[in-house]
Amino acid sequence: MLFKSTVLRLTVALIGVVSAIAVFWVGARFHWDDSTQVVIAVLIALGAVLVEMIISFDELKDGIETIYPALELSLEEQRSINKAIILCNDLKKKNDSPLSRIALAGFDKTLHILNQAISEGDFIYNDIFEANMITLSMLKPGQTFKGVSALIKPMYWKTGKAMIEYRKINYGQARNGVRIERIFIL
Repeated sequence: MLFKSTVLRLTVALIGVVSAIAVFWVGARFHWDDSTQVVIAVLIALGAVLVEMIISFDELKDGIETIYPALELSLEEQRSINKAIILCNDLKKKNDSPLSRIALAGFDKTLHILNQAISEGDFIYNDIFEANMITLSMLKPGQTFKGVSALIKPMYWKTGKAMIEYRKINYGQARNGVRIERIFIL
């Protein structure tokens, strides 16, 4: 099966050849000067070359986006991905280190989580605090957030940068009309 661009290229080539032949036929019929015929034929050929270049650039753009999907991301996201690749390569070089193996196993779990999220599948996420914070921030007015918290260190929940951010989201969502129900286990 021919690709759409191949059919377009063949069509442009056929039109170019037919047009060049037509120029020489019309030139002979109306007694045009040979240089006029050649100039018109060359202009038609240049037009065909220009169309071919446009098709090639379009295919090149598609090819680059296929090879480098990160180009669709923001510059900051591209930097993060490149940093992750560099870190993974460095960790693979330290194969005898337990920390490297643990970190690479975590990276493999992250890839699994991403694949499951794309396919709407289930996965285990170990940072409940972060998962709650993300979920709570996504809720719309009228929706309900139900949370269970185990207070192992009774004063911890009042301190820490992450907790301040969580409290801001919690209060903001409550003001926006999200119903928040919590059970605290002491």
